[in-house]
Amino acid sequence: MNANTANANFKAQAIVLISGVDSPAASDTAKKILSSYNLNIADNQSISMAGRLILAILIDCDPAHVPAIEDELRQELGKLDLDVAIEVI
Repeated sequence: MNANTANANFKAQAIVLISGVDSPAASDTAKKILSSYNLNIADNQSISMAGRLILAILIDCDPAHVPAIEDELRQELGKLDLDVAIEVI
């Protein structure tokens, strides 16, 4: 849980999907970006195979923040040859 979320009342969950070239910085960069937002990381799973990464992160969040989160993730993770998609569920 993010320190900013102690009393937060989140309205939605979203799945963040990150895929592309595997690197040690991929997961760390994603989590660093997410930690700057008022959200809770509820779960995360990753698969690393043949130099490729698939990372799925389930977040509790305000759905109004999703576009900004997605834009920042795409901008920063794109520099690492990673693709990002977010789906509010």
